[in-house]
Amino acid sequence: HGRVVARGGGMDNLDRDCGESYDDDSSSSSRRLRRTSSSPLSALSSWYLSALERHELLTKCASAGVLTAVGDVFAQLVAATNKATFRLDKRRTLAMFADGL
Repeated sequence: HGRVVARGGGMDNLDRDCGESYDDDSSSSSRRLRRTSSSPLSALSSWYLSALERHELLTKCASAGVLTAVGDVFAQLVAATNKATFRLDKRRTLAMFADGL
């Protein structure tokens, strides 16, 4: 398994540490990893990894905020006593997003 690379290492160093290659080397063509966008999830993954390589800190901050806000929405849903009249506390969710940043 690969090791976590310190700041500035990016995904390229992590891939190299794992022994994986994205190169078009004919000797390892059967084991080559391919980056394709065959599904929305893989397209999102490619976009996220690209953003992570270009703006590492900003991408990580935005991810933390979004995940914290999504977690708060689920927490509100679980804690709701009456699901039929559930109202999302948007101010609380926004505060959680900001706290996650």
